[in-house]
Amino acid sequence: MPRGIQVNMLISMEWRTQLTAAGDQIEREWLGFARPHPARVLDGLCGFSQAAFVPDIVGQHYCPRCAGSVGAGEFIEGKGCAACRNRRYPWEQIIRLGRHDGDLRQWVHEIKFHAWDAMGIELGRRLGRSLIQVGVRPDAVVPVPASAWRRWRRGIDHSRTIASGVASVLDLPIVRAMKRKSRPPQRAVPPSRRRENVRGAFGVRRLNFLRDASILLVDDVTTTRATLLEACTTLRRQAGVAIITCAVLTVAETVRSQRVIPEGASPDHGG
Repeated sequence: MPRGIQVNMLISMEWRTQLTAAGDQIEREWLGFARPHPARVLDGLCGFSQAAFVPDIVGQHYCPRCAGSVGAGEFIEGKGCAACRNRRYPWEQIIRLGRHDGDLRQWVHEIKFHAWDAMGIELGRRLGRSLIQVGVRPDAVVPVPASAWRRWRRGIDHSRTIASGVASVLDLPIVRAMKRKSRPPQRAVPPSRRRENVRGAFGVRRLNFLRDASILLVDDVTTTRATLLEACTTLRRQAGVAIITCAVLTVAETVRSQRVIPEGASPDHGG
């Protein structure tokens, strides 16, 4: 592990412990009447869902190379699925919790648009457990940043919140390595133009300590993989990151999202 990350890890873990304790106390004493504890919601104990939430399984429910859903026998170990076979990506794999539908879709919307940070942390913890099951062990957790304007408008840095849950389970530091320019939200842009919309949107902060590191890149939702592609390319070229694993809460799938674009491809081929 790079020395800079070791120093950052000690600071991050102490800060995260204090913040989590303070947040839990506030939630118990002041916000308990508004929403139930997210763990109870996810376990199907509060009437918010019909059953306990069960994360998808790598290779059985989705392909870890592109995170697209697969059926029985469609994923081949070491090769991927029909949608991504023989393609090259700037990441090692993508781990997800599930498809962007049903209760999981609603929970993600509550995090992103209604600032339910406790749910973001809890889903991040569940994502962290999935990462442990597949043996992912990076040096640091890096959230995909939102622009300053969007963070202010929504009242939450949703990817950072999810990343804090992941980091707490993996016992790793969070490195806010990137900054992001304000662009139209990806959901407002046609899939065929999303790579173009995020091209050049990310930059690397001067002190990121990530050269030659193995990192976990965390985001909430991916559809065309355009944001992940741009973020990974930026981290490799500008920060010198060696290995990247991506982790997302959900994958929103369309016909076009199955044609995931490889690194360096035209934005008119896959979105």
